Amino acid sequence: MKIRIIKILSLIFLLGITRVDPTNSYFLDREVSTGNVMTAGCWSPPSAPTLIYPANGYVASASSDWLANPYMDWGDSWVCPDKTVSYQYESYRDSALTNLAYRSNPLLVNSTIPAPGTPDGDYYWRVRAYDGEKWSEWSETWLLTVDRTSPPVTPTQTVIINEVMWMGTTASTADEWIELKNTTGNPVDLSDWKIENAGDGTPNLTIPSGKIIPANGYFLIANYPKTNSALNVDVDWDTTTMGLANDGEKLILKDSGGNTVDETPSGSWPAGINSTTRNSMERNNDPSTGWHSCEDSACNDTTYWDSEGNDYGTPKAANLSDNDISVIATNLDFYSRFDKKAVGFRLYGNQLALFTSFEYSIVYDPNGLTQGIKGGGNIEGKNEIKIDDLLLGICSSGGTCVYHQGVTKVNLEINLFGPIERKLVQEINL
Repeated sequence: MKIRIIKILSLIFLLGITRVDPTNSYFLDREVSTGNVMTAGCWSPPSAPTLIYPANGYVASASSDWLANPYMDWGDSWVCPDKTVSYQYESYRDSALTNLAYRSNPLLVNSTIPAPGTPDGDYYWRVRAYDGEKWSEWSETWLLTVDRTSPPVTPTQTVIINEVMWMGTTASTADEWIELKNTTGNPVDLSDWKIENAGDGTPNLTIPSGKIIPANGYFLIANYPKTNSALNVDVDWDTTTMGLANDGEKLILKDSGGNTVDETPSGSWPAGINSTTRNSMERNNDPSTGWHSCEDSACNDTTYWDSEGNDYGTPKAANLSDNDISVIATNLDFYSRFDKKAVGFRLYGNQLALFTSFEYSIVYDPNGLTQGIKGGGNIEGKNEIKIDDLLLGICSSGGTCVYHQGVTKVNLEINLFGPIERKLVQEINL
């Protein structure tokens, strides 16, 4: 009787441990006590899929990589080892997820779905997993915009639309301006260039003859001259015909031959803040990755404004905001445990939270035989991710570990997913 009581108590203790991270090990046990059968095992629902491609907010323009090979991709969901996972994919034409565009039927056996022939428009898409009994939570909902009429935006364009104060300033809602940037080492003649609006036709601006944007310089178009605005910089061309709608416009920059040089996305403004503060929308340092709001503390400096108030922007100067997704500073520490039987890493940085998820892969070669460890997760606003005790060996569900011998070098690769993707690689010697 004493032995049976100890065995039952041990089983009750084990019932509280159904999953061991990060290896997803599990146990299965079955005990009989006076005619009662108790079974412990893995009954967790699948984990929610992590969306991978195309990135949230991606615009599939005429020559985009996505239109050349249209598909949607997400990471594999974790399921109990005795289950088989499948996926349900949905896309909607509205952010409220009421206007269904497509739902996979039957369920998908792979964590990807081809999307050829997708018509132009906005698609809000999500995925969930199924193990034959239970559904996972839905993934995040990401936006894909298909616009075959839009030329691709590249960092090598001659002139780009670099900053827009579409909401005006605290001095006046009409105190609006648009900044162009010359991305080349040569001056560009802007005579008869146009900024057209694809919606209501306002503004529809034609730059006068004789206007030059200097090499690697800026050209500021404003509704008011410096003396009549909140600006503390000279305006290159002031015009009273500018009128930017607060709910968004698509601005198209064309050269004197009518060729489209650059444009902003259609629909709502992709960035900028119109509240107690007025924050311009700035182009990312890598123009192809989009826009961000000018929120850096230096953006309301008297270098740009008559006074340090609630107006934020960098007219006729380099963009400053540290929330520029294309120049995110991420730091990675990769280290081994004191006994060299395990490794760990710490991923951190002020802008890490701008990414949505991460995956890691560790590869090492004990005695010439390649071994690996994989994992990942959601970032969910964190500025630090730390994972320790990734064992260089194999452990049973009972806790017995056999460590690999002869390991001299360990490689770590981390992939970050979000509005853009980033890969970080490090190596340590043991």
